[in-house]
Amino acid sequence: MAQTITQTDVLNSLHNLMGHRVAPGGVDDDYKRYLQDSFDYCWRYYKWNWTTKTFTTLSDGYLPDDFDPLGFNSVSETYGVSFDYTAGKYVLDPVAAVAVEYQIIPPTLGDTAVPFPSAMVVAIGATVLAKQGENPTRADVQQEWDMWHSRLDRLVGQAESNVRRRPQNYHDVAGTYPGAV
Repeated sequence: MAQTITQTDVLNSLHNLMGHRVAPGGVDDDYKRYLQDSFDYCWRYYKWNWTTKTFTTLSDGYLPDDFDPLGFNSVSETYGVSFDYTAGKYVLDPVAAVAVEYQIIPPTLGDTAVPFPSAMVVAIGATVLAKQGENPTRADVQQEWDMWHSRLDRLVGQAESNVRRRPQNYHDVAGTYPGAV
């Protein structure tokens, strides 16, 4: 299981990044929206192991309620199956009994802890959105954008290094095997 974060964790990091000595008086509603948007982006940035599920019984073709159409999904053109939105739910078209590995909808940041390895990465993304929100036409966010993606890529690298892999030998790498013509 991944580390967990709360909205308070990310909000504190955001205030620190923005140079606030104390959390500003008043309402943080704008910041909370930026945090959620940044978290959604980070959640969908990579196929994290805690964001995916496998669903195999598709008698009626309807996908689970937590299916994220914007996330990673492993059944599409491969099986000639598409996702349609019907009656408030996603359904496979044509209806097929296949295994679907899908990404779940990002949870809402709040007081309940949600899985993600770094509150700071989410906060850096929120600074990009906050600066764009303050001055949409002239916000210079390239440095923060690069830092955000650099940190996200570092988290992806850590997640990749923890994945168990099948050992490869010379034949696996070259694609040739003894006796192959």
